[in-house]
Amino acid sequence: MSGIVNQVGARSGVIGSIEMDIESGTWTPVQGSKLVTTGTFNSVGTYTKINNHVWLIGRMWASGSSTTLECQNSAGSCMGLPFTIASSYEAPVTYTIGGTSSTGVGWAWSTSFYAYYGGTTWAATTNPVTVHLDYEIA
Repeated sequence: MSGIVNQVGARSGVIGSIEMDIESGTWTPVQGSKLVTTGTFNSVGTYTKINNHVWLIGRMWASGSSTTLECQNSAGSCMGLPFTIASSYEAPVTYTIGGTSSTGVGWAWSTSFYAYYGGTTWAATTNPVTVHLDYEIA
């Protein structure tokens, strides 16, 4: 073992080098079509990106004296993902309504995600809707 790294003929056990592109931060989910509120729409989100893969969590809720966050016709949408999803790639979305009482799946592409809830309408009146999404970017 020579102890020399990244040099031809070296016997250090390291071949080449890998540079990781790591980023984390916040993003703000934007209310989209069929995601209706009575009261004020609120949202926060965080993400981590490693190379071309993104993991994110978003929370959405309504505030005010009489509030509801409602997914109408089974497909509420939210826009403003921090990175554009790779072309021809649909990412699964999981979400929770009010803690662990209800869960569902959805899909995402471009910079939006869509919650799907079994062909019905759901409403979150007290607790936030939490969305978990991981996807690849170009």
